[in-house]
Amino acid sequence: MNRIYEMNTFYRVLSFDGSDFTDGGNVVQSNLDSSLPKNKTVAIPEPFTFADRHISKEFKTKEDFAINLAKMLRAEIDSLVESGFEVIQLLAPSIAYNKEVDFGVVSDALKIITDGLKAKTILHTHFGDVSTKIESLLDLPVSGLGFDITTTPASSIEKHSFSDKILSIGIINSFNTAIEKPQECIKQVDEINAKTNPKESYVSNNFDLEYVPKEFAMNKISVLGEIARGAKDV
Repeated sequence: MNRIYEMNTFYRVLSFDGSDFTDGGNVVQSNLDSSLPKNKTVAIPEPFTFADRHISKEFKTKEDFAINLAKMLRAEIDSLVESGFEVIQLLAPSIAYNKEVDFGVVSDALKIITDGLKAKTILHTHFGDVSTKIESLLDLPVSGLGFDITTTPASSIEKHSFSDKILSIGIINSFNTAIEKPQECIKQVDEINAKTNPKESYVSNNFDLEYVPKEFAMNKISVLGEIARGAKDV
């Protein structure tokens, strides 16, 4: 068991001991996607974070581990895209949390996932301030970037142009149960977009809402919808 970053929550560490992580194309089938709306989105860990939080006896370096995890993830992502998912959110907490990040490894792994993929990919950073990493993040082969603006100040994001990237603003705070004020959030989103000029703009929670009680999570999702409808060009 290992702790989830700064949370009082734990997860089971996986050990990848074989040389081949794929299962020959056998994908767990679900009927849940038929009940989802259009523009379906799925969130999965990006390879660098996956390799950082789990272990492998087969691959001795994080680079080899991340590359092989990327190949495994690509097979699953291709299946999801074929099922109608149009946006792949790649969760990247380790890129934000770790002081030292090998962006060469991150980029090589992401290329495996995004090359020729017929879906948008958004690398979403959280659990740390990425102010000093934004230039490196902008060079990565993804459609867009997502930021937790409770840990990465909006002022840091606003220093950069996103004219060729999607910008996803993590405006809803999943760290607590306080319900955001829609008009204040709309104003902040509009200000960020005006200064960064993104190719496209999304709003989101800063990370998973599973850590707050369901009632508060549902209220926050409702507010998020209000922000999306009220902000310009979102």
